[in-house]
Amino acid sequence: MIHDFELHPNKRPKILAQTAAHVSGAAFLYRMQNLSLELRASPTPKQRMMGLCLHPKYGGWFAIRGCIVLKDLHCPDLPRLDPIDILTAPVDQMKALELFNFHWRDSRFRDVVSVEERYSKDQQLYFNTPPGQRKHILADIRKKYSAQLGSP
Repeated sequence: MIHDFELHPNKRPKILAQTAAHVSGAAFLYRMQNLSLELRASPTPKQRMMGLCLHPKYGGWFAIRGCIVLKDLHCPDLPRLDPIDILTAPVDQMKALELFNFHWRDSRFRDVVSVEERYSKDQQLYFNTPPGQRKHILADIRKKYSAQLGSP
């Protein structure tokens, strides 16, 4: 198991989690390099943009937290799944990349397609709160769900 936060001594990631999701067929990775030069030049030609994975069911409402590598397992007949391209229009891909890179805090990139499920309000509050301020949110969530389950 390789977690998404693991780094080599030179500070490079041990895995590229979004690339792993794409090649596994789990989610489609949209990148600037795949767009036309015309689209890439507008509106932010000198700005580097990170890629964005979108899932056909969850849109951007999921996280890629790791990868399991089975080094000694060989399955040459295992069917390979291509990721599902849910943003077929290049302008939609560019819009999603811009939302992800420049407006990620408002989560609009997560809903560029219709989604079946999204994070709960509690999850959204937790993830939108700086880590140093999450303790009270966790306490409130624990209290809320303990009461619902009848736990002390």
